[in-house]
Amino acid sequence: PSTSTPADLPALLRLPLEIRRLIYAHLLPPPCSPPVKGPHPRQLQNHVQLSQPIPPNLLRVNHQIRAEALPVLYGCPSQIVYMKIDYNVWSHKTRRSDLILTSALTSCIKHIHLSIHLGSEKRNNRPVGVETFARLQEVKKGIKKVGKWLAGADIQSMQISWQEPPQTFTWDQKREVLDGLKVMRAANAVPGEINWGLDWNKGRRFRFEVEYLKELQRDGTDG
Repeated sequence: PSTSTPADLPALLRLPLEIRRLIYAHLLPPPCSPPVKGPHPRQLQNHVQLSQPIPPNLLRVNHQIRAEALPVLYGCPSQIVYMKIDYNVWSHKTRRSDLILTSALTSCIKHIHLSIHLGSEKRNNRPVGVETFARLQEVKKGIKKVGKWLAGADIQSMQISWQEPPQTFTWDQKREVLDGLKVMRAANAVPGEINWGLDWNKGRRFRFEVEYLKELQRDGTDG
């Protein structure tokens, strides 16, 4: 069979790889606020969101350009992949997706923002007893799914946001949930928006210990 010569290649593929990567990066629009809705992988509870929309036509040109562009489009410092992990079992079942994102894509992700949602009720309506246990278990399952989905990714930054009703989950319970994030092996773990109910909460039983997030990093220290 005949082989392609440089003259037969599209003009883009005749450029040096370093130049092509710069071109791929420049095709990304500026970061959006709020982030834009992305795909809903079957492996996750919800849609992911992206700080920068991915130009789909670029990924359809040919296999070589797709393979070269994915690490740039999904792994550049300005591209943050947002994921929500919540306790609502019913919504997870009704939102199930057939979309499978391959490891060729997920391994390119480097910067993530995880939003962990355990409820937002007022203190008088907060969950108690079995309901609190059920919420914790569902969120732990969601974190486990994200960890499997991102297996093989070299996570450089992981921002963690947290929402829960006041005086509901003890610090030990929170820590059990957070410990599931160690599997991400992020180089750097930082707090996002942390809402554990009442900033003036008495004592330390329900407090969210932000400093503990350093323990989730791959070396257990400041990144």
